[in-house]
Amino acid sequence: MNRLQSHENAPNSPKFSVNSPAINRKFVKIGSHFHGISLRFPNYQTRSKTHLRLAQDLNRPINIHIRKAWDALIHILKKNGTIQSGGLIHSFSGSADLARVLETYNLHISFSGAVTRPNAKKVVGALNTVSLDRIVFETDTPDIYPSFNGIKNPSQHLNSPANLYGIVKIAAQRRGMAFETLADLGFRNALDLFSPIIQPDKRE
Repeated sequence: MNRLQSHENAPNSPKFSVNSPAINRKFVKIGSHFHGISLRFPNYQTRSKTHLRLAQDLNRPINIHIRKAWDALIHILKKNGTIQSGGLIHSFSGSADLARVLETYNLHISFSGAVTRPNAKKVVGALNTVSLDRIVFETDTPDIYPSFNGIKNPSQHLNSPANLYGIVKIAAQRRGMAFETLADLGFRNALDLFSPIIQPDKRE
């Protein structure tokens, strides 16, 4: 029995098939339906804790997708402890203080097109606070179309991976760094985080 099967057969453990969207043997994902969930929903807590344990047992980074449920996430992380296999907060929308707390659990902070919005003061504050060895970038395609190129009503447009260059360029301006420096840091951080996928033997 492999480690994935042992989790599937564990008592009181949520059941996942090998084809579950939470498990692809490369990374583990939680929170796709965690929007607005509070501690009053124990089923989500149980599933999230199981995903965290699974990520660590499989030695795979975890991708946490969360909106407006930060207190619940911190509660779970405090009980779980540092995530040894690492992970990231997808398309971060929280505050600078929250970003600092999440870093202590061995999480990277991933910024998307939200950092390009003129009124994104909270996200930009986090961008300027995150440690340079914890910062990564994404587009969140097809969502969160960035605010550049004179586009009006960006929420009405579909995003594309091609916009990553523009997102990092604006992020660099807002952080007061050279574009090449920040782009290189984000790239190297992503390589390090996802080394179990890119170089499976590195952490095993």
